[in-house]
Amino acid sequence: YVWAAFYALQGLAVELIRTGSATKERLDFTKTELIFGHYHMWFIFLIGGYYLLFPLAQKIAEERKVLTLFMGLWVLFAFVIPCLSAWANLPVLSGYFGGFEMNAVKGYWGYFFLGYYLKHCDWTSWKKYVIYALGALSLGATIYLTISQSAATGTYVETWLSTGSPFVLLASVAVFVLFLSMRVNPAWKINKLMVSISGCSFFDNDYIIVCILIIF
Repeated sequence: YVWAAFYALQGLAVELIRTGSATKERLDFTKTELIFGHYHMWFIFLIGGYYLLFPLAQKIAEERKVLTLFMGLWVLFAFVIPCLSAWANLPVLSGYFGGFEMNAVKGYWGYFFLGYYLKHCDWTSWKKYVIYALGALSLGATIYLTISQSAATGTYVETWLSTGSPFVLLASVAVFVLFLSMRVNPAWKINKLMVSISGCSFFDNDYIIVCILIIF
């Protein structure tokens, strides 16, 4: 709400400086932003909802087999089925599985578990290199497909940049594993600050870089 007030009052202040008065529309918009936040702050509500469900998430994560099942269902219903339906032009596929109402294993909820799941995986060197290679290829594919399809259609195509894109998933995993493999150098001057921030996060001090990555 502090940042919501900042953005809401900022727009109001600009209008007062420019015109010397504020319209009813501006005042109504300011009130709305004070309650719901600026448009780019949507993720605050998303995170708030996940914190409400956090006790359930802990129960799911307690047993590795249960968590693995959840992650498998998430990949299947959030990525595999939608992508096959779109790429192979099989709307009947998404229509059929849509009847399962598997909303609990779709969207950002899976990403919420993904970091915890990856953190507790056994990452040997060759596994990391495979993930890094897939991440790099996914990044290149995302850039190429977005530019080429946008140019071909004459409109901005954001399909490959969405959270439901398999390329975004692979790139996210690669970046997360990369930062997860790093360690804080005790000789860094900002080490104390980083450790302090880490104490307010889900991860141990050694994983502060991951926390900073998630924040940004």
